[in-house]
Amino acid sequence: MIESLNGVKETVWFRENLSLKLFDNHEYEEYPTHWHTPLEIIMPLQSAYGITCNGTSFSIGEYEILVICPGTLHSMPACKGERIIFQIDFSLLREINALESTLSLIAPYILITRDNSPDYYQSARELILSVLKEYQAGSTLMEASIYAKVIELFVLIGRNYAEHNNTFTVQDSKQKEYTEKFINTFPTDETI
Repeated sequence: MIESLNGVKETVWFRENLSLKLFDNHEYEEYPTHWHTPLEIIMPLQSAYGITCNGTSFSIGEYEILVICPGTLHSMPACKGERIIFQIDFSLLREINALESTLSLIAPYILITRDNSPDYYQSARELILSVLKEYQAGSTLMEASIYAKVIELFVLIGRNYAEHNNTFTVQDSKQKEYTEKFINTFPTDETI
């Protein structure tokens, strides 16, 4: 559910003292084209889920993982089923250079499936399911535990990229420059 939409910019309202939000979404609701500053991760648990990111439409299968970078225009038609929709303020992790580089490399989004990411798909899936479990439990240090899992996910993605491309330098990357300017331009979203 989009709580605050001004044109196509969504302001994500986090709960007090948190910088992340997770929905175990069962809603049959359309999400119009929008963007936001938090990173978003979507994983269908039951039934495929249609999405359009930066003008490209595709379907995410059950337990496939879509990571949408901050500032990416995306929309979702109303779909029956169940999916995890997880938003997290990535600006807290920007100071870790390799994570910032990984975000730049996968922009505007990455879809993690059994077929395209066989080396780490299962681990990524388990991480997202453990994020759901941690969020639902609401235990002490929940937010720290979830951020640790997000870091681990980005380590998996970054290592996979480095191994398959024999490089992990993005010093001259226009995408990195764009991402840094974008994150520095917009303040982090609000807390309720």
